[in-house]
Amino acid sequence: MQHLIEQYINELKGERNYSAHTVAAYEADLEQLHLFLSRHFESEVVDPGRVDTITLRLFLGELSEADIRPRSIARKTTVIRSFFKYVLKNEMIEDNPARSLKSPKIPRDLPHVIDVQDMEDVFKAVSDEDKNATRDRAILELFYSTGVRLSELTSLQKKSIDWGNMTIRVTGKGSRERIVPFGHKAKQALMTYIQNTGDVSPFVFVHKNGRRLSGRTIQRVVVKYIAMVSEVKKKSPHVIRHSFATHLLDRGADLRAVQELLGHQNLSTTQIYTHVSIDRLKRIYQEKHPRA
Repeated sequence: MQHLIEQYINELKGERNYSAHTVAAYEADLEQLHLFLSRHFESEVVDPGRVDTITLRLFLGELSEADIRPRSIARKTTVIRSFFKYVLKNEMIEDNPARSLKSPKIPRDLPHVIDVQDMEDVFKAVSDEDKNATRDRAILELFYSTGVRLSELTSLQKKSIDWGNMTIRVTGKGSRERIVPFGHKAKQALMTYIQNTGDVSPFVFVHKNGRRLSGRTIQRVVVKYIAMVSEVKKKSPHVIRHSFATHLLDRGADLRAVQELLGHQNLSTTQIYTHVSIDRLKRIYQEKHPRA
């Protein structure tokens, strides 16, 4: 079965064009399944034809007993279903043992959000005396102005910036391109930074030697400034993305428009931000209404 996993992963990389992060997650999940099946059948060579639905349920049950989060188990279930569908399509098995697998119910966690005033304080926290001030300010302004993902920011190229229309072209999940507008403050911060770095690289955010900044470096920048001013539990670029969406909806933005800006394929993914806005309204009501 190991060679089938390798073939499937190669298809994800090639024909399906999955992101490196997604491919790595799928590969890790299938390797975990393979280890379980090797123990279960007491053989390193696993015949996929011997794998039945009960065996797969035993694997998922073992994960549950090990206190693996329901969200992670749900993802692994999706991966297993997809893998065995691939194996069936290639006529390696006669029936799909994963077809009837059910994912656990996932509790809906509302995204963490930085309020507007704290977000303003994040920008104020960038000191002009810091040697990386122009870089850090540009990173923070562009994140909040566009709501892009970390991977989209790290891969952003100068040629993808339309200064006249104040938009950037980014490539999101599934290699889907979209155009995202940015504001005047982000434009100013971005222009200042690019003028300082020059033409050492086609990428926007780079080291002095022109090498592209890693996601880890940019994440450290974001965490540093959020930690200075906000008590939000999670501190990451994605929290700024959550805040971008929530602040737009709080001010009456159309849900479909926010979906387009975020690059969500399904509207249901964007709808979670409406719950954040409703919860905030309820909290304000309880705090401010004299007869609440």
